[in-house]
This record gives sequence, structure tokens and C-alpha cells, in this order.
Amino acid sequence: AGALKEELAAREPALAAAEAALRELALQVPNPADASVPDGGEDDGEVLRVVGDPLSAPALDHASFGEAMGFVDAEHGAEVAGSRFSYLMREAVLIELALAQWVMQKLVAEGFAPVVPPVLVREHAMEEAGFFPTDRNQVYDLPDDELFLVGTSEVPLSALHRGEMLAADALPLRYVGLSTCFRREAGTYGKDARGIFRVHQFDKVEMFV
Repeated sequence: AGALKEELAAREPALAAAEAALRELALQVPNPADASVPDGGEDDGEVLRVVGDPLSAPALDHASFGEAMGFVDAEHGAEVAGSRFSYLMREAVLIELALAQWVMQKLVAEGFAPVVPPVLVREHAMEEAGFFPTDRNQVYDLPDDELFLVGTSEVPLSALHRGEMLAADALPLRYVGLSTCFRREAGTYGKDARGIFRVHQFDKVEMFV
């Protein structure tokens, strides 16, 4: 028994190294897209249906309109927090709150349970939701607390029943999360840099089933 114990102890480092290597490889395996998803990038999508009559383009885009109406103050946002941060002002705030409330009411009527989740999560939540290690450069972290700011409430919603065994007759569980989200937007190289697209902080309603 003593010899076996020594042999086991001698081999445990090799096992630990093999498990670490396996885990690193497993984390690089992507989630495949559905077979119906077309190949390509953002410009290769397929329109499935159009609801209503498309309108002609307005005289001002959303960025110019927001500045003209005093709805978006990017100048002072950049002064206090850096580029791609803005103050949302006046009626634009009421519009955002009204839109969020309208969407929440629609989804609650469809059987979704409303949730305001944590916006700071531990590393395992990011990893198990599929955002780490691939999108780690997009995430703000608080190293002193070992916490990360979420870029979508999908992350804390996916961890809501972590480690639980759910009864089949209780499924599907439908949640709608409302949260502030944070993204570095690293690697966008100026794309959609104007206005309130690809900003570092925004509010979002997220459906999760």
C-alpha cells in the first residue's frame, strides 16, 4: 500500500498537467452555428421577413440627430470617462425607459420572468457562458475583487441555475434580463464610432431560455 501511494503521488503531477492541457483545448472548441445560418460576416445575413413598410432614410443619422436635439452629450462623457462614453439626456432617457418597460411587459405577457441580474460576475460564469477565453479582451475586469463586468445579462442568467438538476416538466424556463452592460469594443477599429453604437456602457433587455 505504501508503494502504491508513492507511485500515485509521483504520477499525480502528470495527471494535473494533462487535465490542464485538455481543459485549455476544450475551451477553444467553438459552439457551432445552426445549419440554417449562412456563411460569412455581418454583411452576409439573409432577410427572413420584413414587417411594415421601410421608410426612406432621415435627413440626419442618429448621431447627428442626438447632438442636434441635445439628447446625447458625447463631449462631456469623454471628458469624464474617456472615448465612447456619453451622457444620455432629457427626453432620450424617457424614451429608453419607456422602450425597456414596453419590451419587458411584452415578454412577461409571453411567460418570461423578469430579472435584474448582477452585472459583476466571477470568472467561471464568463467561461461557462462561452465568453472566456475567446472574448476576454472585450471584458472589463476588477482584479482586486476577481470580478468581471458583464457585456450582456446572458452571462448571469446562464449561471442562475448553475449546478442544479431541473425537472423536465418545469422546462422551458424563460427569463428576461434588464441590465447595464459594459464592453471594451476592442478591435472595432472605428467602426460605428459615432453616436451611441459600440459604446462602452449601455442598457439592454435580454431574452434567455
